[in-house]
Formats: sequence, C-alpha cells, structure tokens
Amino acid sequence: MKNGWLKGSSLFYALLISILIALICTALISVAYYNRLLNEYDRTLERLLRNAESGMQWLQAAEEREIPARVFDLYGDGQDSVKVKKEQWGLFYVAHCEAFQRTLRGHSRSSRSGLLGSNYPAYQKMALYLQDNFKPLTLSGLTRIEGIAFVPQAGVKSGYVDGTSFQGEQLIAGERRLSNRGLPPTVEPMLQRLEAQFGRRDSISSGFLPDTLQQSFGAPTQFFRARRFDLGSQRLSGNICLIADSLVTIGRGAQLEDILIFAPSIQVEAGFEGSVQLFAQQQLDIGRGAQLRYPSVAMLIPSNVQTRPSLRLAKEASLSGMLMIYSKQTKNAFAGIKLETNSTVEGLLYANTSLELSGSILGTAICSGFILRTAASAYDNHLFNTRIIAPERSPHYIAPAIMAVNGTTKIAKWLD
Repeated sequence: MKNGWLKGSSLFYALLISILIALICTALISVAYYNRLLNEYDRTLERLLRNAESGMQWLQAAEEREIPARVFDLYGDGQDSVKVKKEQWGLFYVAHCEAFQRTLRGHSRSSRSGLLGSNYPAYQKMALYLQDNFKPLTLSGLTRIEGIAFVPQAGVKSGYVDGTSFQGEQLIAGERRLSNRGLPPTVEPMLQRLEAQFGRRDSISSGFLPDTLQQSFGAPTQFFRARRFDLGSQRLSGNICLIADSLVTIGRGAQLEDILIFAPSIQVEAGFEGSVQLFAQQQLDIGRGAQLRYPSVAMLIPSNVQTRPSLRLAKEASLSGMLMIYSKQTKNAFAGIKLETNSTVEGLLYANTSLELSGSILGTAICSGFILRTAASAYDNHLFNTRIIAPERSPHYIAPAIMAVNGTTKIAKWLD
C-alpha cells in the first residue's frame, strides 16, 4: 500500500479468501445438516425396531390362535403403524410384525418374525403321563424316571425281563400323581389343518423345486407338490412347504431349515442334520445318527384306521422338539412309535398309541401305554434299560403350540 492505494492483486486475494470462507461455511452447514438427518434416521430405525418388538409381544399375548394380516396404530398417536399376522406353521404358529414410518428418505421399515410355542408350565417338570388302562407300570433293569409322573391307579412296580430285575434306587425319582382314562388334550383345529395339507392342491407356487431357495416369513408361503421328492443336496430354508404324493427321502447332504414336509412316507437318511417339521401318514423313519435340531417335529397322522403306521427313531439318532403320533384308532395296542437303543428325544413325546421305548427321553413322555419286545417275549406296560428325565431338558425349551391348552405363547425361535 502506497499513498492510500492498494495493489490490484489485493482484490483477487480478498475474493479468493471470501470464496474459501464461504465454501468452508457451506461444508460445515452441510455436514451439520446431514449429521442431523442421519441422527434422525437412526432414531427412526431404533423406534421402528422397538415398535416391531412391541408388535411381537402383542402377538404373543393375543388370545386369537390365528390373526389375518392387519395394520393398526400401535399407540394410538398416529405415528407408529405396524402390520401383524399370526398363522399356523406345522405344530407352531409363526408371528410376523412389520413396523413402518414415512421419513424424508421415504418409507422406513423394520420387521421381526418368530415361531410361537406353548409356555405351559405343567410340562416343565412332568416326566411321564401314562394313560390309566387299569394296568400297572413295570420297571426293570437300569430304568430311571425323574420328575412328576402321572401313573395308573394300579401303580408302579419292579419286575423281571430276561432274568434282570429293577436296579435303580427308587422306582420314581419324583412326585407321583394319578393319571386319567384319557390323555391331555391337544388343539384340534391345528390337527385338522395339518390333515388337510396332505390333499392340498391350491396355491401351489411352482412344480419345479430349485436347488437353493430361501423364503422370508414376511412373504407368501412357497408351496411345491410332486409325486415324490429326493432331497440330496438342496438348500431350503424359511417359508417353504413340500407336499408329496408318495415318498420324500432326505439325504445327509440336504440343508433344511424351518420348512414343512408332508408325505405318506418320509425317510431321513443316516447322518442328516437340520431343523425341519415332518408329517407322514404311513411311515416316518429317522435313520441312524441323524440329528433333528430344535425346534424340529416328527409326526404321524394316520389316514387309514385299518393300517399300522410306524415312526422309528433309529440308534444314536436324536430329535430336539416334539415326536408325536395322533391315531384315530380306538384300539391302540400296537406300538406306533419306536425309539431304538441310544436314541434321544429332547423335549416332548406324545402318542395316543403304545410306545416301544429303548432310548432316552429328556423331557416329557405322554402315551397310552408301553410295549417291550425281546427275543423271548413281549411285555405290556414294561420299561427296560431306559430313561425319562425331565430335568435334563433345556430350561429354555418351548413346547409346540399344539399343547397350548390354558397356557400362553412364547417365542420358540427367531426367524429370518
């Protein structure tokens, strides 16, 4: 600066500095604005997640067994909308809740799905319910029953099988109560719905079963029907139902999660591992060493009262969930379910026929009677070298909803 004059370049530098300051201020304002938007978006997502959880709690507490898809205002303030539905899925119910809200970035959504089972406290400590057919229960060998036991009025006694007497310290390690002439009730509408699935031909999504398919429980069920299915290396999970006219075979290489399978006969090959609900009319065979993870179901629903259907859990096989047979026969002298040596059921076994038990039940056995077959003879209402231990069942076990009589529902498994 000389004689009060500025150099011409000073104006250029002043403009440049002003532009830089303006850019910096604009950037700071933009960062603050978008940071505020992100914070609001995060708070919205958190709110939607809480709303979805609240919707699931509402579905668990709802008295209705099934709830068609409906939208309602969760808190009545016009800001928290949820879409809920509850429908039967095998022996469970599947509950789905989707929370949504309009934001500056469009519609934001959060959803949860879960299998609902029975939170019926009576089954947590019950080891045995043996229908009263005026015959005593006879125990032999290394047999142990631990937990509350409902037994016939004729009582429990020790006996001999192949020259071996009862070798335990006490016949029943727990409280004894008297059973009735009938078995604990089940939810009949669920059984009727399952029977109807075998003949279902409507809403079949496709005749072609892909090798890999994952279907969300928030989407419609994918139904597939064929004469038979050979599942060797398929990867199927979620909201999928297979219906066969004759036979379904499940190989050890199949990866199945949460799906339903209906067929007259189902064969699970040795070594298979997965979580699946299986429903058969004539024969259901679970091969040696197969492992059906919780919450799996294996159930026989005989269609012809003149036949003698069978459900077999082979040696060293295990099932965590529920094993069940529901026969309409009036005479249940045959053994509808057979558990072979070293096989294990963790959870609940229900048979309105007789049970041939050589394996272990970690939980509850409910049946009309027992049959014991040896090389020399057959025994009625006898147990030999077997275990029924209620305390060894997981404390987090939730029974299928088919036993939800005077009980509340609870999440048995969260679904994708």
